[in-house]
Amino acid sequence: MNFIWDIVLQAAQDNFASEKIFFKPADKFSPYYEHSFDCINQKHVENPEVEINPLMRFTAIFEYLLHPDVKDLVFEDQKQFIMFYFDLATHILAEIGLCHGMTQREFYIRQIRRELLAGVFGETARI
Repeated sequence: MNFIWDIVLQAAQDNFASEKIFFKPADKFSPYYEHSFDCINQKHVENPEVEINPLMRFTAIFEYLLHPDVKDLVFEDQKQFIMFYFDLATHILAEIGLCHGMTQREFYIRQIRRELLAGVFGETARI
C-alpha cells in the first residue's frame, strides 16, 4: 500500500469500513511512501488510526496547517480541530483518488481485456 487510496481500497477488501479509519499526519515518515506503517510491506489496515506522510503529494494543501510554528501557536481545542480537519481532507483526497485514479482492480481488468483481444485465451474467448 503506497497511497492513501490504496489504504482505503485494502481496508474495504478486508471488510474494514473507510469511515472507521482516522488519518493522522505522521511524525516520522519516509519521503517515498504516503503511508507510515511500522512495516514497509504491511498489506492490511490493522489499526483505525493510520499515520500518513501528508507532504508527499499534498504539500500545497497541508504545509501551512502542519507547519511546526502554526502547531505551536494554536490552542489545545484548535489542535483537535486541525486533526479532524486533516482526517476529513484526507478522506476526500482518498475518495478523489479512488474515483479518478486507476485502481489495482481496474489495472487487472484492462490487462485481461488486452489479453482476451490478443487471443491469448484462444479464438473463442476473443469473440
